[in-house]
Amino acid sequence: ETAVAPVSDTAPGSARARAGLTAFAAELFLDADLRGATGPELLARADTRASRQQPLRLRGLHAVLPIGEATLLTVPDAAHPGWREVTEELDPPPSAPVLAPPRQRAQGWIELRWEPTPGADRYVVERARQVDLLDGDRVLDGPAPLRPDADGRPGVALPPLTGCGGLVAFRVRGIVPRHGTSPWSNTVHVIEPPAAFTGPDTPLPAPPLAAEAGETGPVLTFRPAEDPQPAAVAIEVEHADDPLFAAADRTVPEPDAEVLPLGPARERHRFHRARYVATGAGPPRTGPWSHTVVQLAPPRRQTVLQPWEDRGTMLEVQQAALELATARGDVLAVLALPDADVGGGAAAHLSALGAGQRHRADVRGGRSQDRTAEHGAVFAPWTVTRTPAGVRSIPPDGAMAGVLARRASEHGAWLSPANQPVRGVVALTRELEGAEGDLLTTAGLNRLEQVPHGLVATSASTMSLEPTTRPIEVRRLLQLLRRIVVRHGGTYVFEPHGHRFRTLVHRQFDGLLGGLYDRGAFAGATPGEAYQVVTDRTVNPPESVAAGRFVVELRIAPTQPMAFLRIRLVQAGAGDTLAVEVVS
Repeated sequence: ETAVAPVSDTAPGSARARAGLTAFAAELFLDADLRGATGPELLARADTRASRQQPLRLRGLHAVLPIGEATLLTVPDAAHPGWREVTEELDPPPSAPVLAPPRQRAQGWIELRWEPTPGADRYVVERARQVDLLDGDRVLDGPAPLRPDADGRPGVALPPLTGCGGLVAFRVRGIVPRHGTSPWSNTVHVIEPPAAFTGPDTPLPAPPLAAEAGETGPVLTFRPAEDPQPAAVAIEVEHADDPLFAAADRTVPEPDAEVLPLGPARERHRFHRARYVATGAGPPRTGPWSHTVVQLAPPRRQTVLQPWEDRGTMLEVQQAALELATARGDVLAVLALPDADVGGGAAAHLSALGAGQRHRADVRGGRSQDRTAEHGAVFAPWTVTRTPAGVRSIPPDGAMAGVLARRASEHGAWLSPANQPVRGVVALTRELEGAEGDLLTTAGLNRLEQVPHGLVATSASTMSLEPTTRPIEVRRLLQLLRRIVVRHGGTYVFEPHGHRFRTLVHRQFDGLLGGLYDRGAFAGATPGEAYQVVTDRTVNPPESVAAGRFVVELRIAPTQPMAFLRIRLVQAGAGDTLAVEVVS
């Protein structure tokens, strides 16, 4: 679960706090008792939890440990941006721009200039034939095209409207990143030629509204209309809790009033605007709205869940998934890079997961002691899918786990998932091409690309640096054999070790591997070229038998690469220990 919306209830007893979702941390994904454990220690701790008089259920991804049917492990949420709970003081709303009187330039062009909204990086300008701009056209949505003038005012130059001339009204508002949209400015207008079609009445101006400190509290100030034609001109003031005045209250001050008291501050910001209304002969005539004046609420604080790129938590979770897969021996961890990491940070992330310099140094010195990289595969970039809520980007590990599961169900785990269409995906968030893509592939990344028959993974390899076990299909075949060996090998515990017993074991495993050979799991023209089962004295010398040790060695030739791999089933001691190891 991810969350970035404001939190209204973050008390210790709140539902979010009880669920542990006030921060993005490793505790969301890992069992507290098993966190940091690796290899045999991880399994030992899990067995201790399960053997208690009242067994404790494992939590997080460690809950997979006792589920024998699980063969794929993926943690898509770990690749998403995290969050943390932050208490911050609410910023005041962005102030409204103030439009200066428009200037008419050559060929009917109109130049608009306005006092800027602090922090705004773009502006929205609307234009209409009516001063209320209810059906206005948006003529600008972006940075102001004109450079600031001598007074520091940005602006825009607009062509004249087509058709008959007449009144044209304008208004503007600013957009401040992370703080939202400002209220609308005051409305200004021009008379486009020919002026004869504008009607007999001169448009009313917008009141110069302002907020000032009065003797008993804040007040709105305004001047009488500078319009000599109407016999009576009134002021109409609107008040609202939102800058768009969707649900506004209206006040009409007395004709001789010069100020309007605003009353005490409320819990929310209050927005005010005013216009003139002429009530002479004929129907009432309204003027344009003034710019919006904001009555700020008292400073207050709120608690929000803030997006946070917590790479340490993500690495710990993904490394824990690799450790679990390694400890189980029959699980493949399917992982993804953070979307922002594809590029400069991808190689560093792969290195931290086990495909980097530390792992490579182990290989130089002989056989690697860090086998976690063999049990994990990483995919990128992110995919774009359609959901009931719309189009969204998601990590590719979940989709690739589905491809692996479908491939194993329909044909077998020993076949590569590369070049198989990923269903339900419409696009990629980015492309990995050229030298960068080749470098990441060498480092252990499996790239997704768009090809004529769909979106596919162009490679299928684990993060292992050993060529014989690097392909995913080889690792999945070894995991399948391990499951078979453990299932059947468990029946051999406490059996007397002799020639007859070894012959029985040889016959059973030869039949099992023969069935896999018939389904295409191994390379080779004949069964003898594809696999071998060894239980004789070469792997069970007299001294090993005397020590209570029984070894079954399976030699297989996977379809890729064309080389034999040796797998050993080892029974040691008094029959209470069973181990499976890949020899080569």
